[in-house]
Amino acid sequence: HNSVFAQTFCDISASRIDHMPHLRPVTPAQRGKVDTERLAAVATRQHGVISRAQLRAAGVSDSAVSRWVQAQRLHRIHPGVYALGHAGLSLDARLVAALLYCGYQAPFSHTTAAWVWSLIEAEPTRIHLTVSGRRSSLHDVRIHRSRRIERATCRGLPVTTVARTLVDLAG
Repeated sequence: HNSVFAQTFCDISASRIDHMPHLRPVTPAQRGKVDTERLAAVATRQHGVISRAQLRAAGVSDSAVSRWVQAQRLHRIHPGVYALGHAGLSLDARLVAALLYCGYQAPFSHTTAAWVWSLIEAEPTRIHLTVSGRRSSLHDVRIHRSRRIERATCRGLPVTTVARTLVDLAG
């Protein structure tokens, strides 16, 4: 059952998610010039999900983001994270959205990590991540805090180690 998902996870590995760009100032001459090819490429790689910083890097201003949300061209998933052109998210898109919300340093943990490691078969209904900094839990994303995070990679995704995942599940 999880072998079907192994290929899926190859498609959403953290290395395929665009890194947060350094923000550059937008000059008046550049305003309105959206790099639609870049925007489409990033959203495609990330299962239709994109961050506000990635939108800015493609030339989309904050006011344009607001207009696009009102026009339902963008759908807010989490603070600073949007679905481009649709509101229905696959599990892959939900995982990417959670990573974009928490940052790349946050590994999947608890039942989400157990599923990624194939320790359980049930797909996660709520995404769990562990962070060392400040980030709030959301309806679909449960944030756990730890000063010391034991990180690993499974199927290209940042996860807690198997040992830490088992401790988290037992606790």
